[in-house]
Amino acid sequence: SSERRQAVLALTADPDRATAAMAWQWAAILAENEGAMGDSGDYLDRALSMIDEGTTVWQVATLHTQRAMQSLNTGRHEEAAEHARIAVPLLEQLHADDDAFSMRTSIALSALRLGRVDEAEQLLADVGDPPVNDVTAGLVKAQVQAELHLIRGEVADGIAALDRSLVDMRALGFAGLMSNGLEPWTLIPLASALAA
Repeated sequence: SSERRQAVLALTADPDRATAAMAWQWAAILAENEGAMGDSGDYLDRALSMIDEGTTVWQVATLHTQRAMQSLNTGRHEEAAEHARIAVPLLEQLHADDDAFSMRTSIALSALRLGRVDEAEQLLADVGDPPVNDVTAGLVKAQVQAELHLIRGEVADGIAALDRSLVDMRALGFAGLMSNGLEPWTLIPLASALAA
């Protein structure tokens, strides 16, 4: 809610630089959750501007990952790729292989959205197979691969890839939880398949 955002924003004036930077990052998250994308971007820029020699690798990686995803979701694909490229080696240094895979895939998606189809295809091939235990990374790669097929006019292959992705996501479950088929990880491939 807006009250939570205001409480976090109050911490941006904290004399401790690390606290202020973290507050800007959390304010960006809260604003994005409220749909206030402009505010969220502004807050994230403030957090990024506070990176210095005292900022941890984890903080730098998460800030650039957050900016990459936000830029990708708002159609700023060059910017998304730029931040993803910064994030990847940092995430690998932290052994956050799932997140690094997703960032590499987002670079391929950015190229695709910018009309650089051959580059996107090569980038996606270079990404390799998703980490075994990371369902989200597999979903993201499958979606980009399907979009590549569709852009190349390989409609049957694209729709088949989306259908396989949907089947895989519907099969995903967690111990003790019942699925109604409308979880977020199912709605993404369902919406993509419907649009295709």
